[in-house]
Formats: sequence, C-alpha cells, structure tokens
Amino acid sequence: MKYIKDIDGMRALAVLSVVAFHAGIYQLSGGFVGVDVFFVISGFLITSLILNAQDQGRFSLRDFYVRRILRIAPALVMMVLVSTAIFVFLTPPVLSKKLEGSTFSALLSYSNIWFYLTTDYFDNNSDNPLLHTWSLAVEEQFYMVLPLLLILVKSWSIRQRQVLLGVLALVSLLVSEWLVRENRQAAFYLPWARAWELLAGSMLAGVNLANLPQTLRRAAGAAGLAMLVGVILAYDEGVAFPGLRALFPVAASVLLIVSAGAGGPVSSLLSSAPFTFVGKISYSVYLVHWPLVCLTATFLSLQPLPSKVGIFALSLLLGWLSWRYVESPFRKMAGLTSAGKVFGVLGASLAAASVGFLVMQHQASSLWHRFPVAIQYSQTLKTDSSFFKKNGCFLTARTILVNPNLNDQCLAFRSDKPQVLLMGDSHAANLAEALSLYRGQDVNLLQASAVGCRPVNGGAGLPHCVALMDFVFQKWLPIHHGQVQELILAGRWEFADLGKLAETVRKASASGVKKITILGPRPEYYVSVPLILAYEDITGWRLRDRLLKRDRFDLDKTMAATFSSSTSYVSTMDIFCTPVCEVVLRGQPIYFDRNHLTAQGAAYMLSRVPSWAPRSPPSRQEWVP
Repeated sequence: MKYIKDIDGMRALAVLSVVAFHAGIYQLSGGFVGVDVFFVISGFLITSLILNAQDQGRFSLRDFYVRRILRIAPALVMMVLVSTAIFVFLTPPVLSKKLEGSTFSALLSYSNIWFYLTTDYFDNNSDNPLLHTWSLAVEEQFYMVLPLLLILVKSWSIRQRQVLLGVLALVSLLVSEWLVRENRQAAFYLPWARAWELLAGSMLAGVNLANLPQTLRRAAGAAGLAMLVGVILAYDEGVAFPGLRALFPVAASVLLIVSAGAGGPVSSLLSSAPFTFVGKISYSVYLVHWPLVCLTATFLSLQPLPSKVGIFALSLLLGWLSWRYVESPFRKMAGLTSAGKVFGVLGASLAAASVGFLVMQHQASSLWHRFPVAIQYSQTLKTDSSFFKKNGCFLTARTILVNPNLNDQCLAFRSDKPQVLLMGDSHAANLAEALSLYRGQDVNLLQASAVGCRPVNGGAGLPHCVALMDFVFQKWLPIHHGQVQELILAGRWEFADLGKLAETVRKASASGVKKITILGPRPEYYVSVPLILAYEDITGWRLRDRLLKRDRFDLDKTMAATFSSSTSYVSTMDIFCTPVCEVVLRGQPIYFDRNHLTAQGAAYMLSRVPSWAPRSPPSRQEWVP
C-alpha cells in the first residue's frame, strides 16, 4: 500500500492522548478515546490491504498472518518479559501473583477476555503493567476473522460488501449500546461490542476517497480534528462508554482519514515530521507507556508534574528504542522468511516467554518469603475497600453509570436523631463506617461522597463532582434549612481549595447548619505505606520519614489558621504525627495505600477526636514502631 503520512499523524494523536490520560493529565480526561482512533485506523488499513491484494489476485491468508505476527509479536513479547521481570521482583507476591493470568492472556491474545472477567479498566489498576494489552487482543481477534469474511464474499460486488460490513457494524454498535447500560465491563472489553469501530474503518476502505472533492475532504479534516479534540477535552471516565458516545471519536477518525492527503492545514499538521515520527513509533510507545505508568504510580506518584513529564519522555525514548531495535528489524523480515519458520519461532517464543515468566515468578517469590514480616505488611495492599461504599453512598467511576445519583437512603432524614452530613471524596468515604461506629448510636449519619470530589461549593472538577456538590449546596441544604446539626467536610485538600472552602463554609452557615467540622489533610506518602514497611524490613532502613510529603504539614497549618475560628477544625496531622508520623497500629499498617486508611486506621483516627468518641480512645503506646 502507498504510505499515507496523515495516518501516522493520526496515530500520534491517538497514542499521545492515551499516554496523557494514563499519566493523569486532568485536562485531557477523555484521552482514552485514542484507543478508538487506533481501532478505526486498523480497520481501514487492514481492509485496504486485503482488498488491494484481492484485486491484484495475490492475497494469501498465510502471508497476511505472517506479516501480522512480525508486526505485533516481537515487541509485545519483549514488553511482556521486561515488564513482568521488573514487577515480580520489585513488588511482593500479593501484587505479582495477579500477573499470571495477565501474562498468559497477553501472549495468547485473549487479554481482553481475561480483564473482562477480572478487572475494571477505570478502577485503579496501576499494579498490573499488562492491562493495556486488552486493545491489542481486540485487534488481533479482528484480524483472525476479517480476512476469512472477505474471502467468503470475494465474488460480491463492492456495494454488497459495503452493505454487509454496514449491517455488521450496526449490529455491533447496538450490542455495544445495550451492554453499556447492562454490563459496562462487557461493552468495554468484548470484541463484538468493539467490532463496529474497526468495521467503520473497513467500510471506509471500500470508498475511493480520491474521487471526493478536495474542498470537501479538507472540510472533513477540520471537522474531524475539532471533534476529536473536543471529545478528548469533554469526556471523562464517568461517561457511559463505548456505546453511542463512541460515535464521536469514531466519526472524527473517519473524517480525518477522508482528509488524508487532501492538503490544507489539518493534513499539513498530521503529515508534519514530528507527528509522523511519533506515529511510526506509536505501537511501541503504546506498549511501553503503561508499564511506566504502573512503575511511577507504585513507587513514586502520578500527581507531581515531573512524573507526568517523565512518563511522556521515557515513553517516547523507550518506544523509539523498541521500534528501532525490535519492531523494525522483524517487520523487514516479511517476505524474506518462510511462513513455517515464522509460525515455529512464534510458538517457541510464546512457550519460552511463558516458562520464563513462571521461573522469574518462582525465584522472586522465594526471595520475598525470606522476609516474613515484609510479606505480612504487604498483605494490607489487598485490603477490601468495600467499606468506602457503605449503603451505596460513595459514587465511583463504575457506580455512577449504574446509578448517577446517590442512594435514596444516603440523605434520608430520621426524626428521632440529629442529622449529621458527611461530604467529600474518597477521604470522606474512607471514614463513613468508622463514623457510624463512633457516632451512629447518637446521630443519623448522612453521606454525599464521590471519587475525586472535594466538598466545595461551585468547585471545578469532573462533571459528576460539580453536579453532586451543586445539588447538595444549592438545593438540598437550602431545602432542609436548619435541619442539619453538623456538616463534616473531608477531602484530599489542596491549597487551591481554600478560597472555595471558605465560600462553602459561609454557604453552609447561611443554610442553617449548626456546626461545621473540617477534617484537615492527613499524612500522605510518595509510596504505598505497606510497601514502605516491607522495604524497611528488607533493607533495615527507616524509609517512611523520607517518603512523607512535607507539603501536607504546611497545608494543615494554613487550614488550621484559616478555619479554626469559623469551624470545628480537626488536624489529622496532630492525631497521627505527634511527635512523629506513625503508620503501624497493633502490628498492622494503618494505610493500605499512600493516604487511605484501613478500617482499623479510620477507627483509630476518629477515636482521637474527643467530641466524637464516646469510648476511651486507644493509648499512644499501642503504636508499633
């Protein structure tokens, strides 16, 4: 096929948006649609290749699969081996154990099915460096079926083939939309719910784009780029996706392909040297970026800007190295190596990679089990966080699609008790059960919390955050004027929140809230606390103090000075960090990640607030150094 620079430019847009999304760049919250761009491109190119070869009477199913193997397998196998080697040795068995199914499914092209059965793409999966291979599996499954279909309908007219592909795409789209409502996991991962995106590209391959007016093609490019950028900026993980909402990135991709080679500003941009360079290495960049995100999220943090910049820079560098020394050399072997040899080497490579993983896992597990205390600490990493979602009153990326509103019981009044409302993000939901334990006998605890939503009136954030906070502060509290005895605000506060928080306090007071309690920022670490403790046991070094984020202390002092006179301010820092920050209680970590408390830790924290704890609080001597 003739090389189309614009297609590589589209690949660059796709991979950069995906990397941005995974790196935690909030402004590009819809970057995950880059995968959909890849799907459309793949459908277009693969179908064009097959149809062109059939028209020339030289299509070979064997050669097709050989080229796909040489294109995909070498870099994939290399990424799987390197990523799993790093993770099984650096992370404890409680984390690395889950790599077994992920590794085999990634190597055998069914990882989308595996992850459908075991995980949610929009949950925190930063401990699995192979999650991103689900999209490769979808494409590989498409490559298995499409050539066979086109061989069966080879004698059909172009129009008949287009009708067939259109009908299949429509059925797949309807299935996708139905599954989004019934089973989001299935809609996201399963090939029959994604096939329509690849088929959209396949249908485009049957159109002679050169016959379209150049002006029309340029206009299509401008519209497609605007639409794609708009989706990347507007969508977020709370969107019901894919389904009908995936029509926009798919349509944008189709329009950009229509404009390829037509000239004009969009075509010039996409065919420019920087875009085509990133596009050429995009497959390898995609492969390496997610393991880098996982390493950063596990051992550093995705929050600081240097982490995000580092992920981008290393993704491009390692992607180029993979493209230069792994991907390109094998691709050049197409047509020079017999099919039998390619299939044989592939089988041997997959077997060797599988055995190699099992050997590495066994050796790593043996090393870790030399340190039983480290193993004990690491078990806290698999803490069941279901206590966050008590009574369905904590909205997450998953639950917001099923029920975008709070459970009716979350804000249900009881006339026999004072009403206490807990509001905030996961740091608030983290305390809900402990609050019920210490105050449930005396008050009716109400809860309005959602992931990533700090409790400020008129604050920015994801759409569901803004909607939830606006509902409570603008509608619910005024309607129940004077009926809320206490409002508890908790969140992973930032300095930027203080102005909005002061406005929120005034708004709540004007709504008749009798007492406002602000729970200040809690201690936060650069690495998950159970991992810190495990590495302390292994190395003999006290790491916790070095990995403690000091800026949280400055924020606590500022908030105490700002809000102590107008609210009941609780310094979490004083509870956990007097005189030093402690992380172990009765031999167990009180955090299961960087800043979220275990159920035991949450109970201890609230027991240290005198006005909330009817029982005598545990003594300081119960801390274990």
